[in-house]
Amino acid sequence: MSPTARPLRVAVVHSIRHFGSTETYLLELLRRADRERVEWSLVIPDDPVLAPLRELDGVHVVALPDDVYRTAFHATRAVRRALRAIAPDVVHALDVDPPAMLAALSLRRPLVVTHHTPELRPPYNAVGRALRGAGWATRPYVIFTSERDRERFGGRRSTTIPLGIDLERFAPRAGDGRVRRELGLADGTPLVGTVGLLKEQKRHDLLVSAAEVVDAAFVIVGDGPLRRSLEWQIETFGLGDRVHLLGHRDDVPAVLADLDVFALSSDYEGMCLAVAEALAVGTPVVATEVGGVPQTVVHEETGLLVRPGDPEALANSIRRLLDDPREARRLADAGGERVRRLYPLDGMVAATVALYERLAA
Repeated sequence: MSPTARPLRVAVVHSIRHFGSTETYLLELLRRADRERVEWSLVIPDDPVLAPLRELDGVHVVALPDDVYRTAFHATRAVRRALRAIAPDVVHALDVDPPAMLAALSLRRPLVVTHHTPELRPPYNAVGRALRGAGWATRPYVIFTSERDRERFGGRRSTTIPLGIDLERFAPRAGDGRVRRELGLADGTPLVGTVGLLKEQKRHDLLVSAAEVVDAAFVIVGDGPLRRSLEWQIETFGLGDRVHLLGHRDDVPAVLADLDVFALSSDYEGMCLAVAEALAVGTPVVATEVGGVPQTVVHEETGLLVRPGDPEALANSIRRLLDDPREARRLADAGGERVRRLYPLDGMVAATVALYERLAA
């Protein structure tokens, strides 16, 4: 950038009302990009759950009220009005968001869409399918978070930029035993766990089913709409002393380090930050072979992969790593090296900003 050039004006539009991996990705992007190169605006719902995004210094935030989202028409109109006031050089929709994509169309500015979970096929009605088709008709430039997803779903106007990991926060460490102490478990009790929002995608019910036949304690970190359903399953099958719902935690790296095995039971994923974070701290991983997960977990090299929807295979692979700590350590060490090579956070930010600049030019 020349000394007289102004920063690139980028408007990020995000409409999801929870805080998970997508929001963490956005938070780090906004926080770490060079402010001499990018001037950020953020268009989001006025929802307390998104407070970490709203509280960032130096980011212009347009918080849209609840009634804006009652229909796609109202959302499109409100986002378009916000974008026109911002007058961005580039618009970035944080996921496939048809109202945001259609709102950006009238600006005649480059539109970027991060497609986190292309395997997901939402059960839209006819109107929803038409709206989604209209969104894609805007011909955005698409960011995929894994090369596997881009090869399967991408086109010429796409690139791969993996999500970055905060490798200082998720650094290799030994567990300090906090989870076992918290749950009243004896030292040395095998401990299996996962981290993720409690929603259908994650199939935590399969992990609970696996817990029936694995001699270990299980923990699930996260909250969401399926908590009551999981509580019912745990109680019905008499697993209350072995499966524990820990809810939201601010000490995720330490919890991951306490686990003997991290287990992902999802039906679909993008890259999956939680898997990469587990390997980064040095925890062995068993995961379903979905989406971009095989980019991180190379079967028999950096972890074990199983078919989605198969609790028996999930249980067998968990048991295998618990029974063979030396093999589990080999896989975890190789996985940690792979994560540190592929997913530096600064690399993700630099690649994204370079894409903005190329499209704006």
